[in-house]
Amino acid sequence: IALVDDRREFWKSTAGLPAPWATRRELPLAQSLARAVTEARAPLVVEDARADARFADHPIVRELGVVAYAGVPLVVGGEAVGALAVSAPAPRAFSGEELQVLGDVADAVAAKIELRRAAQPRELGPYAALASHIPGAVMAIYDADLRCLAIDGSLARDLERTPAALIARPLRDIAGFSEGDAAFGPAEAI
Repeated sequence: IALVDDRREFWKSTAGLPAPWATRRELPLAQSLARAVTEARAPLVVEDARADARFADHPIVRELGVVAYAGVPLVVGGEAVGALAVSAPAPRAFSGEELQVLGDVADAVAAKIELRRAAQPRELGPYAALASHIPGAVMAIYDADLRCLAIDGSLARDLERTPAALIARPLRDIAGFSEGDAAFGPAEAI
């Protein structure tokens, strides 16, 4: 699993990577194959990089010994953030079935990243300044389905939970309301 930012390819997860790359876990963006996958938002399949003019002199081929490569984009929230890839030190053809499996695993990885992103406590953003000017203020922000999007740390502590444990939870669960409670009605705009 390779994630790409504006300056590097970072290996979030690897197997079989030789030293020093296994501990370094990153490449400059100029040397990144995942960058090509990310920018194209399409799979990149190279059966023999040594015979491919685009990659024959590439540092990945020279220094890491990558000869065969298949990578598919990781798309999270509509944005290509990296690639899920496999490589081999010898020429290798990848079957359509193998590429389909790689794509399916990439979709599962992207879904997991999205779940983790959704579960992260979010800053209150512009509301944080408001809360800081109101003594004792505690705040939470909910979406139209009354699921918690962001919560003030002090409110989470009052509820004896962490912000991460409350994000994406319905207000009904957080406040202990049941479906029939009169106090639990439709959301109103403030």
